[in-house]
Amino acid sequence: SSSSSSSSSSLQQKYPFRIFRISSGRLSRQCCTRPRPRTTRCSASVGGVPFLGAYETLLHDAPLATKCVTSGILFALADVIAQTVEASSSQAERGREGEGEREREGEREDDIDVTRVARYSFFGFAIQAPLFDTYYTLQDRVVDGVIGLEGTSGSPILKLAVDQLFWTPFLYLPVFFGGMALLELKGREEAMQQVRQKGWGLTTTLVANWRFWVPVNLANYVVVPPDFRILWTNCASLVWTAYLSKTRQENE
Repeated sequence: SSSSSSSSSSLQQKYPFRIFRISSGRLSRQCCTRPRPRTTRCSASVGGVPFLGAYETLLHDAPLATKCVTSGILFALADVIAQTVEASSSQAERGREGEGEREREGEREDDIDVTRVARYSFFGFAIQAPLFDTYYTLQDRVVDGVIGLEGTSGSPILKLAVDQLFWTPFLYLPVFFGGMALLELKGREEAMQQVRQKGWGLTTTLVANWRFWVPVNLANYVVVPPDFRILWTNCASLVWTAYLSKTRQENE
């Protein structure tokens, strides 16, 4: 009948991969379907960047371990960059002063300090990544969940304010400067001195932090997906950690 035909047609439109039959007033489904294409967990690239697909897969399988490893690698790379810049600046300064045209035999001031690189890598792996993973998770739960600002313009603004006025001057920078001093086995008193001079409250480091991290973190909260925030932060940290590394060496 026409009603049965229209019913079958509408069902086939709703379920295009199944074949329906109307017989004896009853609806039956033929046991054959088109094979569905197999899907993988993520594509080979995300946003046109090839390695992000693999990174997303690793995040799914081992989220914290992936963040720790990438942080360790990028922190090490940042310190290598910092040491290279420091060596170039030192050579240029010696050249202007007309000194050091010949280095003493067996002495090379532009060699990379591997121990220092290892310390930065350890900090990124063991401290930076777990710390920021916990921090971003708590931010999302409190600001978006408890306060209820998810999806509003107030969410990134509040997160950015907390990040720059509380988290950075009173938690992260003290942890960085104090932690790195302890990794150098300088002792508790000297570590606290580093914190007071360069990491706690309103310092020149904090002012430089505002200039660099306010736009970076605004993009982090507005544009970057939550799973990629630490990767974004670490990539930006290539520049920032090089600056911090240089700052730590001053007056030492």
